[in-house]
Amino acid sequence: MQYVIKEWYSFESMDDFMSNQLSINERIVFNLGEDDGCSKKYYTMEIPEKNICVSIQKSLLEFSDENVLINQNRILIGLDEWIFWIDTEEKRMITIESNGVCFFYFIRFSENRVIAVSEISILKIDFDGNVHWKAYPPDIVDGCKVINESYLRVKLWGDCSEYLYSLEDGKLFSVKKAKKE
Repeated sequence: MQYVIKEWYSFESMDDFMSNQLSINERIVFNLGEDDGCSKKYYTMEIPEKNICVSIQKSLLEFSDENVLINQNRILIGLDEWIFWIDTEEKRMITIESNGVCFFYFIRFSENRVIAVSEISILKIDFDGNVHWKAYPPDIVDGCKVINESYLRVKLWGDCSEYLYSLEDGKLFSVKKAKKE
């Protein structure tokens, strides 16, 4: 499923575009985020083959391909502190989950299983709208990597320590502290 992300430089220009999208027969429009007075970035994401257009208002980081993951008829979108699940066949929002902190990116490790990485939390989710577990490393997450489809290696920003979590249940398996010089 192809999509197109476009950045807008004002809420008004994005709103005009979205108003025109609403006039297209059977076009479904999802508005994600809110104009809270802090939003500084505005985007649209069009999915032409599904006749869907999403408006996105962000107040934190850029919106890019790292914020979107698609699986057949489902879309995951990470936006500020939120994760949105959209069903493109039924053209409806499945669910919304807040992780309370700034969303970074998704890591797909099987057909239906995904890790959502944020500033200080990690969630194992699926495309059906389920959150299987949440883990909260003790510092800011600097990077994650799936190991042998069994573990998630999490590198922390502050002291460069590595934490190994079980992908099955999210429990901490081991800790490798960075060597001090």
